[in-house]
Amino acid sequence: MNEKHMRLKRLLLTAALVSGCFHILLGLMQYYIDVSALRYVDYVLGGAVAVIAILYFAQNREALHRPSLEQGLLIALLIWYALSCFVMTARFEGNWIIANIEPYFDVCISVLLLFTLGRFFARRGVGQLPKRLLHAALIIWTILMVLVLVSILNNRIIDTPSGGQIGMNADIALALNCNQNTTGAIEIVFTLLCCCMVIWCRHPLLKILYVLASLVNFIILALSNSRTALIATAIAFALLVGLAVFSRVHLRQTWQRLLLAFAVAIAAFAAFLALRRLVFYLHESITHLRALLGQMSTGAGADAGGARSLTDATARTFSNRTLLWSAALQAMVYDLQRFIFGVTPVSVISMMRTISNGALELYTHNQFLEIGVALGAPGLCIFVAWTALILRDAFRMLFVRKEGLRSLIVIAVVAALAIGNLTEATLLFYGFITGSVFFLLCGWISVRGEKEARKLTRQEQRRLERKRRK
Repeated sequence: MNEKHMRLKRLLLTAALVSGCFHILLGLMQYYIDVSALRYVDYVLGGAVAVIAILYFAQNREALHRPSLEQGLLIALLIWYALSCFVMTARFEGNWIIANIEPYFDVCISVLLLFTLGRFFARRGVGQLPKRLLHAALIIWTILMVLVLVSILNNRIIDTPSGGQIGMNADIALALNCNQNTTGAIEIVFTLLCCCMVIWCRHPLLKILYVLASLVNFIILALSNSRTALIATAIAFALLVGLAVFSRVHLRQTWQRLLLAFAVAIAAFAAFLALRRLVFYLHESITHLRALLGQMSTGAGADAGGARSLTDATARTFSNRTLLWSAALQAMVYDLQRFIFGVTPVSVISMMRTISNGALELYTHNQFLEIGVALGAPGLCIFVAWTALILRDAFRMLFVRKEGLRSLIVIAVVAALAIGNLTEATLLFYGFITGSVFFLLCGWISVRGEKEARKLTRQEQRRLERKRRK
């Protein structure tokens, strides 16, 4: 490869990294500032990456490789999404292609750019620039969360430039200018990434810094009172600890290792929930103590029955979710056209309102059902098949014990985001940071799974060769 091609390749990688980081940042900051003008910058950066990629592969055709099966399914999902928009435009009034530009662009960035970047990092390693960007993002976010905690302890509300507010809401749950489940989903990412950095960083001071950052983000996660986010993170933490024990502890029998790993995972799950409860009690105790000392007014939010405590706010159930899921299933089979092509993401809420006679004006609160209503049964089948392949790749990684904690952490983060989206829909269409991180890490898993599959294949070939010799 000549120098010109090398420069173009470096330019392509830099442009992809800038575009991906900007898209992730935009998904995070949309709750705090008006990002409508910055959307056009996002489109320009994405378009620039596409142009540079076309130029690079036009001049260096040997660099073109057949996409993996995972990449092929994601491309098929994009094509089906475009076809759904064309069908809706042909059947109903309005231009559904223009209406879906924003969610379609988000899907393009996630499944084409970020997923491919994840695969690139798995093959070539993570360079210094991505590492520095990650350090900066985690430290800046943690500092902001410290300021949020100080404001909460002083019973203050933070006003955002977009006109929103950050503080404890009417349900006595922390909301970062968005509902508590979205707050919890954001904190899943930052809590687990900070935990990752504790293990990945070698410098003792950085380890201590990220231990404190993990604690701060965990407190924010606990105060969000999002059961979905808390349970998903607890399961991921238990999975990480259990897999680490299973892969590191040496016992004579496999069933003994499995039993020990399961017992430790259960203990880790219980410890996580106990720590979350401790955060609640500490905040409640500090609030009451300051009220007794006269430093805080106890009249705000109180009624004839007295102010509601933090622990009372955790008694929510999933009954509303089941109503939404039932309506989503009805929306999928409403007629043949919607069953095959869906209604596109911008019409999911209006479809739910139609099915429920105006009672449910919400999205489906399940990523699979969201795709089913938006893109129809074929789109759902494509996403389910892709998810199955990622699960296969993750299991392949776990077969090789030399993978170490790094692979286990990545699998745990992806598991937390996937579990959380069984009762939410933040992976596709809507520009959430959770979806961006999810597809980036899934790209990493897909390559590592392919490598482990090749290792297993070579091991099996060696076993067969030894059997033939005997």
